[in-house]
Amino acid sequence: MRKLVVVFTVIAILLVGCSSRPPMPVLKAGKIEIPAVLGTYSWKTFNKQVIADAPGPDYLVKDLTPIAVKPKEEVLVKFSSKPSKMILSRWVGQETVEQVELDSNQFTLPQEKGEHIFSIRAEWGEHKSGLYAFIVKVE
Repeated sequence: MRKLVVVFTVIAILLVGCSSRPPMPVLKAGKIEIPAVLGTYSWKTFNKQVIADAPGPDYLVKDLTPIAVKPKEEVLVKFSSKPSKMILSRWVGQETVEQVELDSNQFTLPQEKGEHIFSIRAEWGEHKSGLYAFIVKVE
């Protein structure tokens, strides 16, 4: 009976822990949480790989309310498992106007007032990546 419980527990952990999607980030500007939308991703578990394509960040955030933030505010980026690489992009329409690899898990918002669309491409090694889009309003 004990072996059956152990086997069942291991199977349950494997099934729950082997998500077919990348983890969602928690983005915070001070105490304000900034919602993000998962876009294009590739995610490989031990038994399958999922590749999902999505529209650009401008379309992904169209139903989000821009979050009010301060100029030059720091944004903290947290994932349940730390990515090996993160690339931050700022978008105007469908064009990337700025792109930088993040050396840490934070970045500084622009000083210019108005709405700003961003994406973060996070990678966890080969065949594990996700693009996340979000929008803020610098006031």
